[in-house]
Amino acid sequence: MIGPETLNISDYIDVLLRRKAIVITFFVVVVATVLVASLLMTPIYRATATIMIDVESPHVLTTTAGVEMGSMGTTSYLSYQGYFSTQLEIMTSRTLASQVVKEFDLRQKPEYTDTSDVVGKFLKNVTVEPVPDTRLVKLSIEDQDPALAAKLANRLAEIYTLRNLAYISKSERLNLLKNEYLRLETKLSEYSKVYKAKHPEMIKLRKEMEETLDYMNKEKAPVTTEDILTAGNKDQYQHALSNLKANNVSIIDPARVPTRPVRPKMILNLLVAVVLGFFGGAGLAFFFEYQGPTIKDIEDVERLTNWPFLGKIPETPGRKKEFHVQRETRGYITEAYRSICTRIFMADIPERPLKSIAVSSLGPQEGKTTSICNIAIVMAQNNKRVLLVDADMHKPRLQKVFRTKDGAGLAAYLSGEADYTKVIKRTEIDNVFLAADDRPHDTPSVLLAGSKMKEFVQTTENEFDYVLYDTPPIGAITDAQILSQTVDGVIFIMESGKTPKRAVLRNYKLLAASKIICAGVIIVKAPVRGREAYYYYHHPPK
Repeated sequence: MIGPETLNISDYIDVLLRRKAIVITFFVVVVATVLVASLLMTPIYRATATIMIDVESPHVLTTTAGVEMGSMGTTSYLSYQGYFSTQLEIMTSRTLASQVVKEFDLRQKPEYTDTSDVVGKFLKNVTVEPVPDTRLVKLSIEDQDPALAAKLANRLAEIYTLRNLAYISKSERLNLLKNEYLRLETKLSEYSKVYKAKHPEMIKLRKEMEETLDYMNKEKAPVTTEDILTAGNKDQYQHALSNLKANNVSIIDPARVPTRPVRPKMILNLLVAVVLGFFGGAGLAFFFEYQGPTIKDIEDVERLTNWPFLGKIPETPGRKKEFHVQRETRGYITEAYRSICTRIFMADIPERPLKSIAVSSLGPQEGKTTSICNIAIVMAQNNKRVLLVDADMHKPRLQKVFRTKDGAGLAAYLSGEADYTKVIKRTEIDNVFLAADDRPHDTPSVLLAGSKMKEFVQTTENEFDYVLYDTPPIGAITDAQILSQTVDGVIFIMESGKTPKRAVLRNYKLLAASKIICAGVIIVKAPVRGREAYYYYHHPPK
């Protein structure tokens, strides 16, 4: 069998051109769907505040000074990295988010009414992104309302800084209380040398120590929402913190009201849709071309059968397609028919003659009559006497194609309505003769199976070089199968993109079981590629 041709870029382009309806349809559907979906999507805006998280501030109440990042050792750097990561987690904690949700009454917003976990849904709209190689953090919040998105981002950033301030103040107060407790403890030790345990000064001192210890336990408790709100009262805290640690967390850039939505990204969506639409359509086109249920090219036939390949014919343009090779003496299509006839001549050898040939198809309207007429004309141009016999007694066509006056053909001869000399008629084309009826017959299978059919075949083989029988589709009607057992061989016409692969396989098994000889396969409306495409486009039919 002939192996499949190597595909190149021109072959792929040809597939896309022939399947352009699939490509364009898929492309338009994808782009239109994405466009409509993008237009219908609710715009989402993102507001971003920039926060700086510095190294923990120095303890002004202790002798240990803070260190700068530039002088940090490995241990200090790793400690800062851990501290920095912890701060990122705190920013997106449920404690801070709950306060924002409460202050802005987000539970009443339509987009939050469909969930019981409003805080969790709000946090899904919060993103924290460190700026590489800096101490800066981008705190972003997305919302349908651009102004609200900015307010939420600024308030969350503010609550975070206040929380950090409250934590620092609690830490410093705890340090003060510890120092105070140590001072009272030392004083108690000194008083114990002078006073007895029940002395008023000793009792007063122990009471102060107990109160100090209670305050220390309170300061050890985690930072609460009340602590955060209290830290926001600058008048109350300004004096208390004037001699304590400075806040190492600050808002560098407050969030501004965004003017453009971050979603949907119309241009990006359309670009993706264009790419997916084109490549998806192309993939679909190649799927139907090479993996579809129909025959596309000779490779598909070769995978299913061992029938010889005679040639392929592209889409034949113009009217009166049955006489294309007579009208167009040059061009790819005419040369293709000449190549087919040459292969038929080479197959006709004395040991295995190929003079009487049934031309059939596997389904209706697959170009059988057009092909048989052009083959007959090319044979006649090679000085061969050719007889065209219309053996389709259900729907005879050749009499109308050649416009002969007498309508007596094969059916009339087999039924005894006309003798042999009345059946054979000359046509306007030299060396082409015709035997065609002008009306259907009721019992074609009975006539074709009779002895007169064998006599007709023998007589015409002696008188003509080639006898071509235009038969009905072999896959639909038994007439073609009966006639195929009488003639020398059968040529199958298959239409690219129409003839089902299942029909090819089914009839391949049928012919093998019936011992019917397949003289070859011709594919019509076939794709033109490679060198064929170069010749076809440089020698187009007029």
